[in-house]
Amino acid sequence: MQLLEEVCTARNETSHQRDQAERARTEEMKAQLKLQTLASVETDLRKLRADFEEQRQACVNAERTAAVLAAQKTDLEQRLVKRKSAKRQAANKEANGQSGADRHERVPRSPREADRKAASTDSQRAKQTRNEATSVESKSDALQQPKPFLTVALPGLLWIFPG
Repeated sequence: MQLLEEVCTARNETSHQRDQAERARTEEMKAQLKLQTLASVETDLRKLRADFEEQRQACVNAERTAAVLAAQKTDLEQRLVKRKSAKRQAANKEANGQSGADRHERVPRSPREADRKAASTDSQRAKQTRNEATSVESKSDALQQPKPFLTVALPGLLWIFPG
């Protein structure tokens, strides 16, 4: 009987040790899976960090480019304002330099109005220059003399070249 009890006790212990060994193997497999998963997670993390750094650098470059473009835009706007102001002042000086009847004309109040006035003045000058050139040509044709000069009339300009 005692032998039978010892055999039963040994079987129970053996069974218990097998169960513990099986649990240990299961825990070991779980740990290995976690370790493998952790390695792939670390690899993914490195890739994500590299991507993040590239995106951050691209963002920094975009911000720099935006700052440069904003500065260029501001500079161009300032230059445009200066040119419009100079154009307005030239139109005002021109209007003030005309005959007494023209001096009492209304002074332009907006840049567009000044631009329109300057354009109409330029077109009037061009017409006047063309009329003068036409009258000179008709007079020279009437006299039947060869033209010694070539006359080119552009709005606001009259160029004479030796013929």
